[in-house]
Amino acid sequence: MGKRRLKVFISYAHIDQVRAYDLYKRLSRDGINAWIDTVDLLPGQERELKVEKAIRDADIVLACHSKHFTKAGFQQKEMKIAHDVSAEKPKGEIFIIPVRFEECDLLDDLKHLHYVDLFLGPLVIDYTYTSYESLLASLRIRARDVGASLPVMRSRPPKILAKTKKEKPIHDFLLKTWLTRHGMNVSPFGRPDLSSYPFYPEGATRPDIWEIFTAPIPLFAQCPTMEDAQALAYLLKRDHTIFPVWIWPQQKASVQSPLLTLVYSAARTWLEILSSQPQVVLNLPYENRKALFELLNWSLGSNAELARFVCSQWFQQNKNVTILLRDIADFEGSFLSTEMPQDSVLLSWMNIRPSGITKTNLLLLGDDLFYFLPTSWFEQFASLIPVLSLNGIDAKFFASFFPIGSLPIGKVELIWSEQWLKRSLEHQFDAALHPEQKTIGVAIRFNELFGPGGTEWETTDKLISSSKNSLARMLNLGNRLLQYHCEKRGVFEKYLYIEDLETILKSA
Repeated sequence: MGKRRLKVFISYAHIDQVRAYDLYKRLSRDGINAWIDTVDLLPGQERELKVEKAIRDADIVLACHSKHFTKAGFQQKEMKIAHDVSAEKPKGEIFIIPVRFEECDLLDDLKHLHYVDLFLGPLVIDYTYTSYESLLASLRIRARDVGASLPVMRSRPPKILAKTKKEKPIHDFLLKTWLTRHGMNVSPFGRPDLSSYPFYPEGATRPDIWEIFTAPIPLFAQCPTMEDAQALAYLLKRDHTIFPVWIWPQQKASVQSPLLTLVYSAARTWLEILSSQPQVVLNLPYENRKALFELLNWSLGSNAELARFVCSQWFQQNKNVTILLRDIADFEGSFLSTEMPQDSVLLSWMNIRPSGITKTNLLLLGDDLFYFLPTSWFEQFASLIPVLSLNGIDAKFFASFFPIGSLPIGKVELIWSEQWLKRSLEHQFDAALHPEQKTIGVAIRFNELFGPGGTEWETTDKLISSSKNSLARMLNLGNRLLQYHCEKRGVFEKYLYIEDLETILKSA
């Protein structure tokens, strides 16, 4: 019987749930038995008992720091248990590893430990190779000490010779099962987030200049294609330090008034929060919650409509939903849906943000907006941009072209360099070498799909050169390339020849 997998417990502040889950996925893909409450804690289980058992069973505890980690929260109980367990272990053993998601101080009793920084972006797959590898190096040492397994992942597969060993044919259903398990039945290059399209492709990196878009200033990003603009806008949406509002005209009146467009869009954003995280609304200060109810009442038409919306999203009410419905029933709005509040009121509604968030980003996907909205809309919006910025509300445009020359907004060209594109594409091929499905994984290795007529590196260069610096276009071509092999050439064909690539590129 083989060695057991290394057990890793992930401790984090609730507000960092997305980043912690991304780390969980990355560790799991690398053959580690990671434990995180959002996956391993089942409904009805006693949280404290399960968490304490998971920490005591763990070989490593990752203390995922951010500016919120040191604040009050369940993570403080987790760290107390971790310190108690650590005290029982021999001195010098690696047990608690501080991980920083952003620039922040460590807990006082962990400052003597060396930490690792994983905060280049919200996605773990964006972290620098050396940072994540240094974490894996510590995990390998711990795995060796406790007799657990941890596969040694190679950063690049070796060059493939023209001749390979003969292997038994693989049944069709096995190949399809393996492809499905790795998200390759629809899109080999990335698993779409169906609830939050457009998605940022798994394994995709971004230009260094991207960091400027986290600055509190209005900016315009000119991208190679609209698909790239969508992906980058979605990445910014996942920034936990801002309140993201997608801008899209919802009513005819808003097309004529930019401020109305923004207010309707903000209302829609808050409705999305109500449908998934009602506690965010309940955590608002009383005056802000009252103003939010006013906005939602006005945009939906009545208090009853707001209550009906909440009930339609939560068929089984929990404590937060019950409190929320009670507060909605007690609220008496001041504006009718037919009334037009003054601009000062509309602007005050735009200033409502979740607790702890100090700025709002208006995310405008320009290719659609430029075709849909009249020029007069942008002329009026131009006068609003400075006023909005003074109130912590910054416009962020994403488009493949810049037709409006009079907007008081900085312009940045975001071009994916060949180096970045190659790094992203290589990550996709490497991700296919997952160790979990050993029997199938050895037989179907995607770096072996490129036969004597064309190596992986030559094919990569062709995909990049045909992408016109568009990450989305390159990944789409790569997706079609693998689908072509798996579906058209049959499961017994061992190589994907260069003619296949030529066929796909000519039809692109």
